[in-house]
Amino acid sequence: MAQQNVCGFFKFGFCKFKEKCRKMHIIEKCENSNCEVKTCNLRHPKVCRYFRDIGFCKFGEWCCFKHPTENHKHFEKNYSEMKSRIEKLESKLEEKDVVIIKLSKKVDDIMNSIEKELVVKLFELQKLIEDKDLEIKEIEEKIQCMETNQETCNIHEEEEISINESDTLEKTFINPSSEEIQCDVCEFVAKNIKGLRIHKRLKHTKAYGKISSSLFYDVQVDVLCLATEAYLGNVRDYYKSELGKSEEFYNVLDIYMDIKKSKYNNIPDEYVGKLIPTKIKFLTENPEKWEDPEERKIIWKEFNRRIAKGKIS
Repeated sequence: MAQQNVCGFFKFGFCKFKEKCRKMHIIEKCENSNCEVKTCNLRHPKVCRYFRDIGFCKFGEWCCFKHPTENHKHFEKNYSEMKSRIEKLESKLEEKDVVIIKLSKKVDDIMNSIEKELVVKLFELQKLIEDKDLEIKEIEEKIQCMETNQETCNIHEEEEISINESDTLEKTFINPSSEEIQCDVCEFVAKNIKGLRIHKRLKHTKAYGKISSSLFYDVQVDVLCLATEAYLGNVRDYYKSELGKSEEFYNVLDIYMDIKKSKYNNIPDEYVGKLIPTKIKFLTENPEKWEDPEERKIIWKEFNRRIAKGKIS
């Protein structure tokens, strides 16, 4: 076929000038697969890049480029494979989301647990510090009391011994068969008067004994005390101060509120206004009054009622 003035754009695809083009537009397509393209005047359209790449062309059958059916089938196969892969990936993503939610919940639980443990540890440390402060305060009070009593007793010791010395010697029993002298208060036998004086000073003088032991009794009881404040140290000090003013007690020695035996886990917001198991040690003239648990329970219930209203004294 003789070479004619054929539009190369329309021969292989699309010409933007269309029918206004100065060159010839031959619509017939060449069906010969072994054709010489350069010498052939028929159309030899290239493959549509849109149909080739994505399997779709908006011009459809009006497209000036070639739409091969083999490529379309290949695209459909690739599309189905890609779609199945996407679905698998989406299912994996959902599984990962579930795992992330579970791990986030676990982390939150661990953080809450750690926070609660830290709060409990903090209150336990505060309680230990308070207990140590109370021990130091009690030891200082005891030392001060001992120093005061020692000074007072040393002042009156010689006068007391000199006043009672003559009476003591008159009341002593002297064994006629020896020089031994028997104490008139107890069954002790001294070898001489000097030994008797030393015995009297050590055993029968208030300066060397516990003055309170002859008048008061040391009692320890287990009771339920009302927690009036969030800070247990203030509650203990308040009880100790108020009970010390009551006629029921001579002196309150120690108060220990055992929050571990209660059900409130050492959290102030929970145990304020509640009854806490408590050990109280004090001096009293009537120890038999505290021996009966039922009577003790009634007495302490009244104390808690008065504490809740204001003060005992």
